[in-house]
Amino acid sequence: MSRRLIFFWTAPVLAVFALVGWILVSEMAAARTLSGPGMVELKVELGGPIDLIDGDGAPVTEDRFSGNLALIYFGYTYCPDVCATSVQTLAEVMDGLAPSEAAQLSPIFVTVDPMRDTPEAVREYAAAFHPEMTGLTGAPKAVESVAKSFRVLYRVNNRGRGDDYLVDHSSYYYLMDRDWGLAAVFKPEATPEQIVAVVRQML
Repeated sequence: MSRRLIFFWTAPVLAVFALVGWILVSEMAAARTLSGPGMVELKVELGGPIDLIDGDGAPVTEDRFSGNLALIYFGYTYCPDVCATSVQTLAEVMDGLAPSEAAQLSPIFVTVDPMRDTPEAVREYAAAFHPEMTGLTGAPKAVESVAKSFRVLYRVNNRGRGDDYLVDHSSYYYLMDRDWGLAAVFKPEATPEQIVAVVRQML
């Protein structure tokens, strides 16, 4: 069965994850978060420190991005359709900013499939979308910890198929301020233009 056919078969499952993720995220919050078109209104804090590995195998914490805004998306490189579209949105946000503005925003792709997504895999995947994008992976427990702090839902399907499996996951964009505090959460359908408008408010 092709990856595209598998994707359509699991589309209802992904829809359930999106709905559950929306419910969880929309019930979370920080008073400092922004709200507006394409965004989820938050009521409790989420987000936290990271301890992952970049495409060169070097340790990465949130200090790497200190002083910059950061736009984060959680997905995986084997994702047949959804992730590529979403990561392309990150790239279009960067391209929609002036060079001086883009220099103040760090686009970040974090895998939810660390068993397959090696440092080299996330580096090549991120670079294929934008040269300034950072791909991050890590030990399964480290990835799980980061995903949990951002309330990212994910689940491996078809584990018995060897390396040919899918990962169902929620799909949101997280905008962090210059101190790594959560500033906004964007819905999956948020447009690059909507995200750019919010980023510019914070520059």
